[in-house]
Amino acid sequence: MASKRSQGFILKKNKLLITINTTLHDCLTAIDASQIGIIFIVNNTEQVIGVVSDGDIRAYLLAGATLQDKLGGRYNADFVWADLNLLEKIS
Repeated sequence: MASKRSQGFILKKNKLLITINTTLHDCLTAIDASQIGIIFIVNNTEQVIGVVSDGDIRAYLLAGATLQDKLGGRYNADFVWADLNLLEKIS
């Protein structure tokens, strides 16, 4: 399935990913659409570099950010993930 890019969103293989150029408003929209409370941030080569939650976005807004601000470096780069394909192979 080919990637579709629009306003910082990348939809690929039914996973919702964003870039650092995504506005906080669009981040909240993506988090709502993800139905898991977080979204994943990817770099220019579509490697996951971080995660952000709705709570993170709320904290940024309370600290003075606006919905029109871009995500930039406001994400958690210290996260743990598991490759489900690898887990299936070893179980």
